[in-house]
Amino acid sequence: MLPLLTDVRARTSRDDPLVAGFTVGVNDGGCAGQPVAHCHWHLIPRRNQDVDEPRGGVRNVIPGLGSY
Repeated sequence: MLPLLTDVRARTSRDDPLVAGFTVGVNDGGCAGQPVAHCHWHLIPRRNQDVDEPRGGVRNVIPGLGSY
């Protein structure tokens, strides 16, 4: 999986110069927020100041959803 993530990260960074980082998340099991049993990865391109508080994981990518 790491080679795929590395490749997508490189292509995304190349294609969008505003991407300054990535949020990477993995859900494994229902108690971890995985509603359907399958390989579940998030690779979210991030831009400087795209949200007020970038800490808090995948939920904080959507403003107002994270409560960390």
